[in-house]
Amino acid sequence: MSSNDRSIELGVIGSSLPLSAPAEVFVVLFLVILVMPRVAEKLRLPGLVGLMVGGILIGPFGVGVLERTGIVELLGAAGVLFLMFEAGLELERSALSDERRQTIVFGVLTFALPFGIGAVMHLSLGYSVSAALLLASCWSSHTLLAYPVFQRGRVTANRAVTVGLGGTVITDTAALLVLVVIARLDQGDLGWRYAVTTGPALVAAAIAILWALPRLTDWFFASIGQERSARFLFVMVALFGSAALAEIAGVEPIIGAFLAGLALNRQVVRGSALSSQISFFGSNLLTPMFMISVGMLIDPMLVVSDGTTVLRAAGFTVAVVAGKGLAAAVTGRIFRWRRAEIVALFSLSVAQAAATLAAVFVGFDIGLLDESTVNAVIVVILVSCVLASLSGEAVVPRLPPPPAKLERLGRRVVLPVSDRTRSGHQVRIAAAVAAEDSGTVVPLTVLGYATTPTELRERRDDLVDTVERMVLASGAEAESEVRLDVSRSAGVLHSTVEQDATCVVIGWKGWSTLRESFFGESIDSLLASASVPVLVVREASVDDAARRVVVAFDDSDDRLDHRRATELAATVAVRLARSLRVPLVVCRASPRSPSDLDHVAD
Repeated sequence: MSSNDRSIELGVIGSSLPLSAPAEVFVVLFLVILVMPRVAEKLRLPGLVGLMVGGILIGPFGVGVLERTGIVELLGAAGVLFLMFEAGLELERSALSDERRQTIVFGVLTFALPFGIGAVMHLSLGYSVSAALLLASCWSSHTLLAYPVFQRGRVTANRAVTVGLGGTVITDTAALLVLVVIARLDQGDLGWRYAVTTGPALVAAAIAILWALPRLTDWFFASIGQERSARFLFVMVALFGSAALAEIAGVEPIIGAFLAGLALNRQVVRGSALSSQISFFGSNLLTPMFMISVGMLIDPMLVVSDGTTVLRAAGFTVAVVAGKGLAAAVTGRIFRWRRAEIVALFSLSVAQAAATLAAVFVGFDIGLLDESTVNAVIVVILVSCVLASLSGEAVVPRLPPPPAKLERLGRRVVLPVSDRTRSGHQVRIAAAVAAEDSGTVVPLTVLGYATTPTELRERRDDLVDTVERMVLASGAEAESEVRLDVSRSAGVLHSTVEQDATCVVIGWKGWSTLRESFFGESIDSLLASASVPVLVVREASVDDAARRVVVAFDDSDDRLDHRRATELAATVAVRLARSLRVPLVVCRASPRSPSDLDHVAD
């Protein structure tokens, strides 16, 4: 029964099914998002499966409450773009570089094996060569539907997840290019003109997204984009603009969305307020809408009513599961991975949704595929999505943690701020240290226990309006804190632990009294007790007309007990010079002074 035949009058409330009024549509959608994942979890099923079942129930093949065309289809398409974008945001380039061999091997295998198995399967089912190859390209691609499962398990840094994300770019791009070639070949449009125009367009789009977009983002964040709402909106423009640019260049928009995430993963700091805004918006609206839209495509009656569709769906499912499973297993065996990592790679790559839907509808529109095939593909989408979610939920607790890495100096910089530190000298240095590592500066004000709630609120607003804006304009993230403590040094120490800080940047007045020690009682106490590096900044040591940064070493700096401090000084000097865009001058007392610190500037 088609959705056009379902028009049920509801005289009591004056509406008919399917619902069309905006308020009615959204209340149904948000009700599904609210209820169905929790029902699924009660049944020990992944929440994503609950969303798909909810889509089946409210869709044209269920009760018929909503139509898929319109707002559901639009938000569902935005949801898959967001999934790819978020995957790019969380993919560390250093990790991708470390695992590049594994990524290339998996990307090639996860394209070639399902493609080969699928082509043979389709030919045996009686499809033409063009139709068989087009369908085979469907199974080569995959959608990162299980990625939120690994996010919630906080295992996205695992090498299997990294390789799975990187392999997605390779296999989806190859599969979509095969789709374009087959479609144009079938229509007789494939010629030298297409090759001449498409190649440069793809290169230009990649350059615009990966090279120009980060620079544009830096400029926007440092100038007119210091408000968090403006930054969020800019990131959304970058996401959907990159997707549109990729589509104009001749590939699917999901590739552009993924590349946009890669391009902005330095500017959108993980754990920052901007990152939380993006994640909240996507995980509570766009991603659930994508799952609901997929569910609304599924007609459960096909499983029992059409033998041809069932046969095709079974064959397609074998091609997908065998191809993706074999690709994950071979990759894991080659690089001697654990079984849990192989299963994780399979979970990330087995789900068929976005690119598969795009390919099968293109084939249907040009006459290569019939309606029974489209229905069989939708059944495969349901089975593969459920399998991806279940296997992901099962394997996340068994994944080994990634190898420990050296802590980045600027990941989280605590910046104590008092009334007299308004010149911005230490703020600039803190931002320079943090920006290099895509880190966050935590402007901190410590007040006494006698502080009133009004004073506390005023001081917090003051931090946001002054210091936080200065940090944001310097290219780093900021997250202010005002706390009550027995003393300033105690407050800084406690905040260092609570914030999981990697260093502290604190201002110094430049002199001390006879009764004080070297820097003064407060700073000396901090230096003696802090478990992270402490950078002491003389408040008049940097001005707006700085022309160079000078770092000086003498012979004692080469001693083993001074080595850590020497390297720290060199690192900060390099970062400050880059931030100020001025030369770095290194002075050595003698040829024996440290001369092997050039690697710090690399």
